[in-house]
Amino acid sequence: MDENNDVPTVFFDGYRRALLDRDAAAIADHYAVPAQIEFPGQRIAVTDARQTEEFFAGAFSQYADVTEAEVAVEVVAEAGHSIWADITWRYHGGAPDERNMYQLVRVGDDWKIGVLTPLALDEQGEKSGTGDHPQLLHTVIDSTEPRELAEFYRQLFGYVYRPGDEPPEGTDPDDDVWLVLTDQAGRRMITFQKTERLERSTWPDPTVPMQLHLDFTVTDRKALEKQRERAERLGARLILDRADDEEPLYVFADLAGHPFCIFVA
Repeated sequence: MDENNDVPTVFFDGYRRALLDRDAAAIADHYAVPAQIEFPGQRIAVTDARQTEEFFAGAFSQYADVTEAEVAVEVVAEAGHSIWADITWRYHGGAPDERNMYQLVRVGDDWKIGVLTPLALDEQGEKSGTGDHPQLLHTVIDSTEPRELAEFYRQLFGYVYRPGDEPPEGTDPDDDVWLVLTDQAGRRMITFQKTERLERSTWPDPTVPMQLHLDFTVTDRKALEKQRERAERLGARLILDRADDEEPLYVFADLAGHPFCIFVA
């Protein structure tokens, strides 16, 4: 690939956001006119953008419970003003995964979908949990104060709340029994579960083991020191300093006492 190297990744990230927003007009804007859309038992020769918008508006029911979507992009060919991309969609929330071949065509300064054709999922693309291996959805951390701990990790790593899990406004009660943080693309990262009692880890003293911990990586020592400063400013407690090791590493305790590591990898 040349100057078009990032085109499919950026394009389908925008497409994914429009799909999760159930925004039929935004989805239709990703398609050229004319275009060809094919699904099993359906074929639409698009001659008007309203056809695409109406098609996807009528298809939203099959994605009703989808809260997240992951996009695996494989560019298979490029020819001037066309890019062919093999795209696997993995949905969280009930819809079956999909695999489609898209032809992207340059329209002015933009790229649009000229042809969409369904492909069969390979064995590795089976729906998560139906094959030999389950798929990790997120890590769950117990806390007596889920909102406080969620805010700590949200600020530390730049995550966002799942829609509906944001802090309440005004004097509204905080339903913080189960809070989910996602990355900016909407992928689940950490979930916080309320518990009435939590025995803090005493690690490295073995009296109360780690029980669960998270590993995070940075690119170099400078970044490691920056993240140490941020973690401590947000309230983390340094419990192990191996910054001079071959693999520089800090172990912290978060606000609820859970250990987590940040290291150079």
